[in-house]
Amino acid sequence: MAKVRLIKLGTMCTESASKLSGAPTHFNINGSGHMNYLFQPKRLNPETHLPVNRIRLDESRLQGITKENYVEMELPTEMIGKEVEDRISGYKGTVVSLTVHLNGCVHYVVQSAGTTKDGSPIDSIEIDPRSCVDQQSTSVKQPVSPGDPFPQG
Repeated sequence: MAKVRLIKLGTMCTESASKLSGAPTHFNINGSGHMNYLFQPKRLNPETHLPVNRIRLDESRLQGITKENYVEMELPTEMIGKEVEDRISGYKGTVVSLTVHLNGCVHYVVQSAGTTKDGSPIDSIEIDPRSCVDQQSTSVKQPVSPGDPFPQG
């Protein structure tokens, strides 16, 4: 587990380039420690009435953030770079990053080797750490109590 300081997800702020107000809804950290956020502008598409697209950015583009808007979280980054299998779907690949969602859930972003028929990389997917089998040690992350977003053991 690694202690990470991040902006509390859901904190209203302004994105500096677009000048849109909104909030970071997801946090992502990769194997080199690079961190970024998904920023959801507070705006609906007038044609579809759905939220406009989110913006992936680093925290330097978020204005109006104060020291009170930061939290520290213990995150299971030790699996980044390891080969895993989702014991539910059977999807296999390398954990390339970790994502924290607005509700506190933590998922591994797993990229499979290989390509599709048209030569594109196989899509990466998000997997709950509690359903990952570490291919090096064949251990399954132990289930935790409902509502606990972090794996144990």
